[in-house]
Amino acid sequence: MIEKAKVVEYEFPGTKQEVELSTHLEPVEHLGRVECLNVENHGCIIAKKFENVDWNNYYQQFPNKYFTYPSEIDVEIEKFKGRETLEIGGNCRVSTKYSYDPYVKHNKAINLVDLPHLKTLKYDLIVLKNSINYISEEFLDLLISLLNKNGKIIGNTFNGYGDKKWKITDNEVTVNRGDMIDHYLILEDSIVKHSFYNRDKEFYLKKGFAVTPYNNNSLLLNYENQS
Repeated sequence: MIEKAKVVEYEFPGTKQEVELSTHLEPVEHLGRVECLNVENHGCIIAKKFENVDWNNYYQQFPNKYFTYPSEIDVEIEKFKGRETLEIGGNCRVSTKYSYDPYVKHNKAINLVDLPHLKTLKYDLIVLKNSINYISEEFLDLLISLLNKNGKIIGNTFNGYGDKKWKITDNEVTVNRGDMIDHYLILEDSIVKHSFYNRDKEFYLKKGFAVTPYNNNSLLLNYENQS
């Protein structure tokens, strides 16, 4: 049941102003009742509490385009088969010896459960499929330091958002906050939000990565330890 709704003036759908209307709402549920804004000639906006991701349904919630990556990554994993290989943030799709993911334990890889465990080993290959833009610069530097001689890091990401502030598609909104990007995926009865670092090609070049553009605005990243 919806409490008596506060009526506010019309805002055009899909605009920044419409999103900001939600700041007037408190996601409080009491006896099955929720707070609501009635936007004139538009409809009602209801606030819901943030919930953790349902990892069992993760790959159904997000469009498949977020899980694609260049085939060169699989080629490198095959080359290093039988050696000390690690994937960071691979969720339940890991094909390396070790997996480091704070949210999901893989049923075939050796799961490194915490940072001290991760730091006890050295690696010949570290894989970052669609995950490098979720880790801090400090953590990336740590991974580089954990490579064996001639060890490699391979991953992929996007080439930053530059000065673009907003991107709105049929069911997605992307907001540029400078160093970070907020992404909203609009589902049937909820909105999924996640945030990641906004980095461009120059950031990875300065770190010593070889950078190869692919698929318009995507980057294949390779780092080889020479020490």
